[in-house]
Amino acid sequence: MKPVLHLMVGLPGSGKTTFARAHQEEWNAIVFTPDEWQLFLVGDDFHGAGKSSEHDRMHSLVETLIWKQAERLLQMGVNVVLDFGLWAAEERTDFARRAHALGAECRVHYMETPLEELIRRVEQRNRMNDGKTFRISAEDLNVWSLSFEPPEIGENQEFLLEIHKST
Repeated sequence: MKPVLHLMVGLPGSGKTTFARAHQEEWNAIVFTPDEWQLFLVGDDFHGAGKSSEHDRMHSLVETLIWKQAERLLQMGVNVVLDFGLWAAEERTDFARRAHALGAECRVHYMETPLEELIRRVEQRNRMNDGKTFRISAEDLNVWSLSFEPPEIGENQEFLLEIHKST
C-alpha cells in the first residue's frame, strides 16, 4: 500500500489543525504543523499581515525543515499530514508532484469556512491566548482572504480533493 501525503488547506481558523489531529490515528499519520514548531523555537514573532519579513523567513525555514522530515517518512512508507494552509493552487500541485515522485498518494483536505466564521474563531482563539497559536486580527484575515485560492473540483488530477464545510 502506498503512503499518503495529506495536505491541509484553508485560512487560519478554518479548523485545519483540529481536523488533522482528529483524524491522525484513522489516517495512521504523523501531523506536522509549522506554527507549533515556530512558536516553540522563537515564540510569537508575528506582527500582522505583511509586517514581519523575519517571521515569514523563519516560517519558510520551518516548512523546509518539516518537508525534509516528511519526505523521509513518506519514503519509509509512513503517512504524513502537512498542516501548512497551502493557499495557492501551485503549492498544492507542487506537493502532490513531490509525493508522487516518492511513490506516495496525495489527498487535499480543504476546510471551507466563511470569512465571518474565521474571524469569530480567531478572535475567540486570541482571547484564550494559550501560547499555541499566533495572534491574528480580523484585518489579517481580510488581507489574506484576497490572495487565498480555494481548491476546486477538477483543479488537479494529481490529488484527491475532499472539501469539509464548516459554518
